[in-house]
This record gives sequence, structure tokens and C-alpha cells, in this order.
Amino acid sequence: MITPIRNFDWFRVFCFGDLAEQACFLQKGGFMRCVFSFFLLPVMAFLCSCSLLLGADWQIILPAHPSVTENTAAQELQTHLQQMTGKEFPITLESADMPTDHLLSVGNTLIAQSYIDKEHPEPFKFDEIFVRADGTNLILTGHERRGALYAVYTFLEDNCGCRWYTEEASRIPKYDDLVFPAD
Repeated sequence: MITPIRNFDWFRVFCFGDLAEQACFLQKGGFMRCVFSFFLLPVMAFLCSCSLLLGADWQIILPAHPSVTENTAAQELQTHLQQMTGKEFPITLESADMPTDHLLSVGNTLIAQSYIDKEHPEPFKFDEIFVRADGTNLILTGHERRGALYAVYTFLEDNCGCRWYTEEASRIPKYDDLVFPAD
């Protein structure tokens, strides 16, 4: 006789149970628990370990001589991150004595150039963007004309959930902590 299966008995059933007991478990809805436990939990753990948490120690970095577009992109990023988290993200110009991690690099910074040289050696096409997170920094850049601004808006939409419907109507979500996946 097959005994009823309790909610979290999947491990015992699949490791030590016979085939009839395993079939009964799957018929009673245990399959989804099994899938979640064996496949989704490890994936979720991996994704959480490969993510960036934006905190108070992060700062927005601009090139030493930023363009008007790069300045606008940095101000947009700063404004929206502050609206979402309530935290301040200072904007600073790139310099030799700046830290090497927890940077939101906007535009054609030296940090961005090191990634672009490795991953995108040819020049950017018109309006092309480059968005990368490496575990300690976030790179938002692209074509020199509008790439940085488009990269910031793409990041805010795709990773943060911001939406702009009209000039007056937008959706800026609120977060206690803003976490996004690293590449």
C-alpha cells in the first residue's frame, strides 16, 4: 500500500523510494516541487551570487571632459536612481585617484574603454549602446553622439523597471535595495 506523501517528502521519495511511490508522488503535484527544488533553486542561487547591489558607496563616473550628452545621461541616471532608492549617487569626473569598484561609468571613461577594447573592438554604429556589469562596476556607454544617454535609458527600463508613457505619465518603481544581474 502506498502511503500519502507529505509536502516536503520529495527527497526521501526520490532517493530512497520505489518506483510506485515515486509515481504516486508525481501524480499528487509533487512534480513542480521537485522541478523547483532540483533545477530552479540552484539557478536562483547562482543568479543571486552574480548580481550587483547598488548602495550608498556607489558613484557615477564621467570622463574627465564629458560631452553634453554624457552630462545629461549621468544626471538622468542620478535622478532616477535617487527616486527609486532614496539614496544619493554622487557624480564625479574620472581621475587617477578614484576607486576601482562600485562605479556607474557613464560615457567614454577609461573604465569603459578597457571593456570596449576587449568586447567591442570596432567603432560603435550610430545610436549603438554598450551596457555591461562585471560584478563590481556598471558600464553605460555607446556611440559618441547619443549612446551614453540611450544606454542609461535602456538600463533604467530593462533592469530597473522604469517606464515613460508620456511627458507627464511615467512609472518609477521604489526599491529598498536595487539589485541587478552581472554579465
